[in-house]
Amino acid sequence: MGLKKILCLLLVVAVMMLPAAGCGGEKEYNAIELVPEGADMIVGIKISEAISKWDLYSAVEEEPGMSEQVEGAMGEFVGQTGVDPREVKDVVLFTDMATMETSEYMGFIMSGNFGDGDLVDGIEEETEMEFTQSEYGGFTLYTDRHEEGAVVVLSKKLIIIGSVSAVKDCIDVVGGKVKRVSGVVMDTYNSLGDAIVRLAMVVPEDVKESFTEEPAAAEAPVPIAMEAFADIRTLGVALGQDLEVMTIKVNADFGSAESAEDAAESLGTMIDFFAMMSPEEETGDLLERMEISASGSRVYIDFEISMSELEELGESFMGEMGELQPAPFVPPEPEIKIEKVPDGEIPDFDE
Repeated sequence: MGLKKILCLLLVVAVMMLPAAGCGGEKEYNAIELVPEGADMIVGIKISEAISKWDLYSAVEEEPGMSEQVEGAMGEFVGQTGVDPREVKDVVLFTDMATMETSEYMGFIMSGNFGDGDLVDGIEEETEMEFTQSEYGGFTLYTDRHEEGAVVVLSKKLIIIGSVSAVKDCIDVVGGKVKRVSGVVMDTYNSLGDAIVRLAMVVPEDVKESFTEEPAAAEAPVPIAMEAFADIRTLGVALGQDLEVMTIKVNADFGSAESAEDAAESLGTMIDFFAMMSPEEETGDLLERMEISASGSRVYIDFEISMSELEELGESFMGEMGELQPAPFVPPEPEIKIEKVPDGEIPDFDE
């Protein structure tokens, strides 16, 4: 179903626009309460709030160009999910990080006002998928022909789209057969407060191990040690927005206060390095505005950027991407070795 692509589209729509549930009748659930215990990454996005703030910002600033980009991303989201983002209130994405590359375990819990009757038909038509119906946990489960993706409509206010196992686990949470997510990942998610976008994850072991690997000097991106980050345990990111300012807050939990202090110092050195090396003075100034601090075993990053600055960064990035043209293929010239042969000798052509 292109689940990783859907996540990217959701985040693109939410960030670019940064300028509930029912079951078995009228019983209501909060989307986050349906995330199963096997998830170690959660992303919550307030789609309707993001759209409203973006519409207000666009009206005030008269930015039709950016609106076209947002509308394009929203249109592609419809093509991937069959759901109109303007009908969605909130989205909660969850996954098992160990299966992130294959999308074997990933789900999207969407709350909103979806009407009734033809919702699944619309998803089939927009995504060009063919569903097979079956009963699971008292609900109708729609599974694609490859049995990789599934959809369940819990009510007019809540639907779940994702891999078959993830969707079934959500239904089992409703039925009490599977526990809802808890522990450090949920604690991190709740600690982020009220934000348009919240991301919480348990950092995988292979990612932590990569920080201990010593890159070759020529390949090292920045001249700082990364060993302190090998002790990171969880990562939380929150994005919020007033009318003209976007705020980014990051908190990372480490195994000890010493590791957190070392990581904060390394981050500060990294930011200073990138600010110094940036060809654009404005970009360097933006980076230097990041506030990095450590308290106990946690590292905090706070950053504010105006919507106009964000737009300029986006235009600069897209411009640089457009200038990166593939180099034409030029076949290598054959290497011809010329060896001087003394007079009177016959050259050995087999060598």
